[in-house]
Amino acid sequence: MPLRIQPGDWDKFVERYRRDTSQWYLIPKAKTYDEESIRLLIRGLALLHKWFCEPEALSTQDKEFLRNYLKDSQPQLFPDELLAVRWGNAAQVLFAAKLFEEGVVSREQQNAKLKKQFDDVINGVTEGGIYCDMERRFGRRLLIEWFSANARNIINIYQRLGLAWIEKDHFISMTLAGKRLIEPGTDYKPLFEHQLRKLQFYNPSFEGARGRYAHIRVFPFHFCLQIVLAVEPHEITLEEFALFVTKARAMEDASRCVAWISEFRKLNDQERQELLRRLKKRQRRRARPLLVESLETARKNINLLTLSGPWTRCKIGDSDGIVLTDEDKAKNILAEDKNLQFVDFDSKESWFCYFGDVSKKYDVEAAIKYYTRMGKPKEARKLAQQAPDKNRGQKVLKEGLKEKDIEDFVRDRLGLIESGLRLYKMGRRVGQQFETPDGGIIDLLTVTEDGSFVVIEFKRDKTSDEAVGQVLRYMGWVKKHLSPAKTVRGYIVASDFDKFIQYSLMGMQHPQIPNRHGKDLIYLYRHGFDATRMGTVILNAVDG
Repeated sequence: MPLRIQPGDWDKFVERYRRDTSQWYLIPKAKTYDEESIRLLIRGLALLHKWFCEPEALSTQDKEFLRNYLKDSQPQLFPDELLAVRWGNAAQVLFAAKLFEEGVVSREQQNAKLKKQFDDVINGVTEGGIYCDMERRFGRRLLIEWFSANARNIINIYQRLGLAWIEKDHFISMTLAGKRLIEPGTDYKPLFEHQLRKLQFYNPSFEGARGRYAHIRVFPFHFCLQIVLAVEPHEITLEEFALFVTKARAMEDASRCVAWISEFRKLNDQERQELLRRLKKRQRRRARPLLVESLETARKNINLLTLSGPWTRCKIGDSDGIVLTDEDKAKNILAEDKNLQFVDFDSKESWFCYFGDVSKKYDVEAAIKYYTRMGKPKEARKLAQQAPDKNRGQKVLKEGLKEKDIEDFVRDRLGLIESGLRLYKMGRRVGQQFETPDGGIIDLLTVTEDGSFVVIEFKRDKTSDEAVGQVLRYMGWVKKHLSPAKTVRGYIVASDFDKFIQYSLMGMQHPQIPNRHGKDLIYLYRHGFDATRMGTVILNAVDG
């Protein structure tokens, strides 16, 4: 890539740049990211939460409207009195209509005919139409390809910012970060800074683009901080961002990036313009030269990165750029995040479970825990050896491997817990380390022969009654999203339990469930587990 060439070798730079298609692509190009657009995005997020994440909280009139609109358009998985909206064609059209109706997306279209058609669709939705009837009236092409594309563009932005977790034909969930953002009185800037500091690229939210971007391993916010602090003056122009910054593949490229920018600034105006002219020349088998595409993407990236932080976006010469405004804050951020660790997340679910949780911050220790629970001991051991505190790293590794061994052993012998249990499966997802956007990570999510859900939580050592609250949270998430019509139960498997846990179990009272000391909802098992001898496992039920 260009950064690997000797700084100042412009002929080779041009040759490599025009071949190298990889670059940062942090956010969709569908919007300009400024304060006004962010306020509109937050308003749209509130609409998403109201109509799709918490439909049971709608007014009676809105519930009736939603039931009528969805009639015959999605499988009826839950009882009639419960509302659950899948992210299918009907939901996308409804969300697009609400976005237009509330002014989050402009109705103005370049094509007057299309604008009229869009207005007819919006009126059809707001007047209480049934989606299936509307599909016959307007046609799938208008509704799905054109109209609801506005909803998908907004959803893509929410996912890139870790605010919502959405899969086609599945239920819509708001992450903890998304819920925090729509709370009344929330200042979006600190929350956005938190999200931007955690943002890594590549990450699994870029479905379909793995081949182009997966080799890039950077934290864009921190990389740019390093660059803007190192160059004089403390600024990065749009051209410098597109030529050098956005081409970085690893955090270690920062010093070489600074060298390239320094060489670029030594060129006179005529030399710089000639370099840009060569890079903008037409390329075979490409609609637009790579630099033209990169400049457009770079502008959006700059807009995003400067929404919060110790810098601002402003004019530098004839184009936008980044200008550092608080040098001390920039240095403090880099110091605070010095142990930030890039993680190769297994799936989109893993990424959102981390990125959407405002309480999580990935350092080396957290990365060791992630690799351990995901069954990647080789990666975990490598990080433990490289940890700033090697003793602490080894301790975290050992504890994680022990808990993982217990979990794997029981996973393969669920009959030891309860006869007839099987691991839950949902498409490509399985019930081991089942990640949720706002409920946590369930060690084992299982199903009985009659389709009832059972949550199993493992603790390697003695545990307190805090584990009861944790399991109840998991059970509540499963109840809402997967099993509102049936009782969800749970198991806690630990080496021992403190004396207060029985009171927590007895406190779970329900008029329709006898609940003998909590045993009809949560069960306790003691394990006697020797990680060095996989055959020696003892599971004893704990009586109340």
